[in-house]
Amino acid sequence: MTLRTKRIIVDILMMIFFILSFEIRWAFFGGNLLFHITVGSVTAVLFFIHVWINRQWLASVGKASRAGKLTKKTKRQYRIDMALIAVWSINILTGLVAMAYSIAGLGLANGFRSIHSLTATLGLVLVIVHIVQHMGQIKSYFRRKRVAQ
Repeated sequence: MTLRTKRIIVDILMMIFFILSFEIRWAFFGGNLLFHITVGSVTAVLFFIHVWINRQWLASVGKASRAGKLTKKTKRQYRIDMALIAVWSINILTGLVAMAYSIAGLGLANGFRSIHSLTATLGLVLVIVHIVQHMGQIKSYFRRKRVAQ
């Protein structure tokens, strides 16, 4: 399986599970916390795989950024990517703490739950910006390769 194919699969699965993780508020699932925890955990794993697959780009752009050799467009993309990593890391950590409180029967851990909710909302906005910024690359995944005749 090529790296491109892996990227496509991980990105599509991550988007599906990410959208499903917001379903906790929808009546269809009855506010099922177990569903949210399961889907959120899968989303977190896919997030780490996504970052791992793109680590070389992140490292090379980070190095070029420190050297002052980036275009404005790439600088914006890199800043959004770093913000996404920070926001999702906080989101995952606060989700794990809130989950532990819930499982232990210690209540809802409102502080962690509030931060988790806030970072989820901020993360959603950043994901939309991230997708728009990388739209050219995303479209290239679905273009057919032309064969020379």
